[in-house]
Amino acid sequence: MADFPSTIRTSDWMLFKERPRKRQIKTPFEAGYVQSSAGNTQTKMEFTIGWEWLLRTEYDILLAFYKANLGGSFNFTHPITGTVFIVRFFEEEYGLPEADPMGTIHVKLNALKLEEV
Repeated sequence: MADFPSTIRTSDWMLFKERPRKRQIKTPFEAGYVQSSAGNTQTKMEFTIGWEWLLRTEYDILLAFYKANLGGSFNFTHPITGTVFIVRFFEEEYGLPEADPMGTIHVKLNALKLEEV
């Protein structure tokens, strides 16, 4: 299984977000109340990573990794705890978020989402 490229810093701290998520099944009733139950047995983590200033060479490495691992899973090391999660790209149907060129050397890339499998 592939690892998230170690040559790219994981994320800028101000753009790194994480949250646990657990799918719920909700059934509305005519009386106005809603019955809900867990849709999964496990809580999965969701991560958002991004960079204010990503070197163009790092962006090229990330783009190649994205293309090679789209639809598959890979190892992602949590930047704070060091825990390794098996994740996949969350919004595959939308593709890699748009990169804003910041000159010829840097790129800005916000909100790349990963979800634990």
